[in-house]
Amino acid sequence: MIDKSRWNKTYDIFIKWMLFLIGTIVCAIPTELWLVIYKFASPTGFWQKFALVGAGLFVMGSIQLVGFILWLMWIWVLIFEI
Repeated sequence: MIDKSRWNKTYDIFIKWMLFLIGTIVCAIPTELWLVIYKFASPTGFWQKFALVGAGLFVMGSIQLVGFILWLMWIWVLIFEI
């Protein structure tokens, strides 16, 4: 028979890992979206690539930075509060 406290600890660790993975995937969505846009836009020249990378860094980079900060706060709470 499994000890109840050990089962609860294992379950808590599993929940923490699942929340960590979900948070990581959500945080990476802007980068994945930018990669899809870049692939479908398929820039050919230097200036097209430069403009697309600049727009991606300006729009998706700021979203990614905010997402990363929120992800760090989420992980901090997961590790120390739950």
